[in-house]
Amino acid sequence: MKIIEGIIILMLLPVFVFCMGKAPDPDEWLVEQRELGGFRLDKPSNPRVKEAAKFAVETLAGEISKKVELIKVHKVYSQLVSGMNYRMLMELKVDGNKEYWILQVYWDLQDNKKLTEKEPWEGN
Repeated sequence: MKIIEGIIILMLLPVFVFCMGKAPDPDEWLVEQRELGGFRLDKPSNPRVKEAAKFAVETLAGEISKKVELIKVHKVYSQLVSGMNYRMLMELKVDGNKEYWILQVYWDLQDNKKLTEKEPWEGN
């Protein structure tokens, strides 16, 4: 009897899965997390991240009155708010010396950008 029950369950499993709908999409989960306002890992190759990084470097150079060049964006987190925050760990060349900085850019819905955080990073 248990063998017959097992066969019936195996036969009905595809029907059950089909009736329940598709499996959850991981991208939908990311969108849900973004809607909640939390930071999420983003990609340095994202064109908006590249533009935010360029803006951050140019703005930082003006604020600290030094020559600043972008070497690499190591990590970036984005946060959906009334616009977007990009928080980036960046490797920079500041007056010829390699330094690491955490820079955050707020990009509003009218396409304006503002450097909202800047701090040297002494991490590992």
